[in-house]
Amino acid sequence: MVGRGASVGCDSPHRCRLFGTAWPRCALLGGCTDHYSVLLRAVVCVGSPLWYLLCRYAPLLPAPVFPSITHDQATAAATGDATPQFKLILVGDGGVGKTTFVKRHLSGEFQKKYVATVGVEVHPLSFHTNFGPIIFQCWDTAGQEKFGGLRDGYYIQGQAAIIMFDVTSRVTYKNVPNWHRDLVRVCEAIPTVLCGNKVDIKDRKVKAKAITYHRKKNLQYYDISAKSNYNFEKPFLWLARKLAGNPQLTFVEAPALAPADVVIDDAHKRQMEADLEAAKNVALPGEDEEDM
Repeated sequence: MVGRGASVGCDSPHRCRLFGTAWPRCALLGGCTDHYSVLLRAVVCVGSPLWYLLCRYAPLLPAPVFPSITHDQATAAATGDATPQFKLILVGDGGVGKTTFVKRHLSGEFQKKYVATVGVEVHPLSFHTNFGPIIFQCWDTAGQEKFGGLRDGYYIQGQAAIIMFDVTSRVTYKNVPNWHRDLVRVCEAIPTVLCGNKVDIKDRKVKAKAITYHRKKNLQYYDISAKSNYNFEKPFLWLARKLAGNPQLTFVEAPALAPADVVIDDAHKRQMEADLEAAKNVALPGEDEEDM
């Protein structure tokens, strides 16, 4: 199974001190902890003799220890779904194509849910790897960034991130350091990919040689085009390998994507790849200069 620490819970049985019965799994409450009193409260009816015993003796037992797990992990554990799930944060200026990008994944668009407390849409993006399935719970800001910075609740418990800018808009690239700073302030060092979107538009303003921030901060970079599905899987594959700690991980089945709205010809693709390769040899600019 993919992912270190991705599954929540423990497969070793735990024995209830009151009933002597074994609980085969403690996925919801996590780890090898004394949680029998909490489990009993869930299964014993109020007013019954068993409830009386619980109320009388449970206070004498050690209190359960609750691990720090995400709501998505708890839901997966409750339904018996052991597929590794990771919170993926998607940030960048408004209008760079973040929502368009995440909506290309059809099953994720169909199963998305709205988190009212934070004001975001969460898209479960499933991928099939040679080590089993993996799900990125992709958090989309739903346009909040247009009205100022995002709240910390958006970043908390983030396990991977994509920072996106628009290659036809210089200001969106200039703002990448601001998004990265906000990200690391809350999440510290998590696997992060920088993506330049809208490369299907030939009149790009942010040239490959000018994209250097990822080299300064040890991030991964990809040219992408949400509307053409160009390089859609690459950010997710890189993140999956980092989270699994295995560079041999591959996707064995392509996800169901929405039909491409535009087509990038092969000559354009080859030129972009050549430009990126050449950009690797460009000297990094100083901290306060960006050669656009």
